[in-house]
Amino acid sequence: MIHQILLIFCFLTGELMQLLPSTWEELLKSDDIEAYEEDIFIAMMIYVQKFNLPETYEVLERLLPWVRLPLMNDRFLEEQVTSILLSYNCLFYKLVYFKGG
Repeated sequence: MIHQILLIFCFLTGELMQLLPSTWEELLKSDDIEAYEEDIFIAMMIYVQKFNLPETYEVLERLLPWVRLPLMNDRFLEEQVTSILLSYNCLFYKLVYFKGG
């Protein structure tokens, strides 16, 4: 199980950055992650920035459906997630996965 502190530690030490997208996908699919969805989303968005732009979209397309957006704080979802997804032109994901959408 990944705890929030472990998630932050791993990210700061670069361990999460070294994982393959397939490993990230398995982590995101897991119900054993013990971290806030907001923290998971931020870590994932930092991770995808390591790829060049075409790959970034491919990785986002693969990982984003596994982020549990409905579990996020409403304010974070409305202010941060929407802004970030729109900056990546992910309007489709915003419409499909947004709370109540």
